[in-house]
Amino acid sequence: MNRDPQRVKFSRGRAMRRLRAIILALGLWGWPTAAGAVTFDEQAERLQFIYSFLLDYRPAQAPAISRNGGLEAAVDFIPLPSIDSRVGAKDEPVDPPPIIPRPRLRYHSQGGAMLGVSYTPPLEVSGYKAALAAVEAGLRFPLGNWRLGLRAFLLDGEVDGPITDPVVNDKFELTNLGADAVFGLQLGFWLPYVGAGGGKTRSTLTIRSDGVMLETDSSYSYLLAGLTVDVGALRLTFEQNRSESVLDHFTISVSLLF
Repeated sequence: MNRDPQRVKFSRGRAMRRLRAIILALGLWGWPTAAGAVTFDEQAERLQFIYSFLLDYRPAQAPAISRNGGLEAAVDFIPLPSIDSRVGAKDEPVDPPPIIPRPRLRYHSQGGAMLGVSYTPPLEVSGYKAALAAVEAGLRFPLGNWRLGLRAFLLDGEVDGPITDPVVNDKFELTNLGADAVFGLQLGFWLPYVGAGGGKTRSTLTIRSDGVMLETDSSYSYLLAGLTVDVGALRLTFEQNRSESVLDHFTISVSLLF
């Protein structure tokens, strides 16, 4: 059965407006304004890229090395910056949550290998349920007082809610795959570090009311800088991320070493 192209075009336009509202409702950073006229497909692809990218809050990742190995249980807290809620010439009302927590568990070997998992259960925010799961693996190398960390990660997420229709739940699915390198200097209990990385994001928006599926596949890069402080079995990490020209976010990580 052929679908009316005008209806599909309208659905995409409506989906983009709803995506903007969801990004803000979930407490995520804003989006850049495209210069010049763009097509509906280009706008939808850009918004899906931003949405996937903003959900990929990477865990704080100082290249610390555990002498005895063991487990690290952590919670990353991501305070939200002020949000520019302007869409064109209109300011959308926004009431985001003040902070986003993310639990995390890592295993560290004496040789510097690291394996970690992170899971955020389906939580309802403004009528939407978002679930995220991630795995990471890496190596840390001591170079005198210097520390080098290499890491690969995979994140899979899903958002279910009335994205394009107030009475029908749509589904947004994303998969992010990437790697990064971090370089730091151990100064007693202090470990300042810097790093860079990149990855690919793939997402699908299924509009159930119209049977429309929008897909996008994009690459991205990011920079980071942070400071870790070890106080006995307690580890505090403060990290600033800069992702493309889309996102600046700050992470506070509190972890306990076993």
